[in-house]
Amino acid sequence: MLVNMTDILAEAESMGYGIPCINTPNHETLRAVIEAAEELNTPVIIDHAEVHNSLIPIERMGPEMVKAAAAAKVPVCVHLDHGKSYTFLMKALEAGFPSIMFDNSDLPFEENVKKRRNLWILLMQGELP
Repeated sequence: MLVNMTDILAEAESMGYGIPCINTPNHETLRAVIEAAEELNTPVIIDHAEVHNSLIPIERMGPEMVKAAAAAKVPVCVHLDHGKSYTFLMKALEAGFPSIMFDNSDLPFEENVKKRRNLWILLMQGELP
């Protein structure tokens, strides 16, 4: 079952357990992670990072991740990890990712804050490409 990050982490915190977040940059890894989570009856977070795009584009892998999460017998959150560009974040949102991480940690603090604020404004106004 596809869940959002807030819900999956709230459950884990209230019950006192951790949730693995596993990169799934290909079909085989995606299938193995979901099957293992179901076998162990445990929630899991699967992610795709912008650096994975050279291995398999998010336009191809993202919808498969969301579909596999939705069909899973356990809670699965699909997460974009370390997204660097507005365009890439939008691709994750369009694919149905309920969680995104906008990573500008390599920038000076004030510039990082400014980019995050701008992203929020653009999202709220529906103006991202």
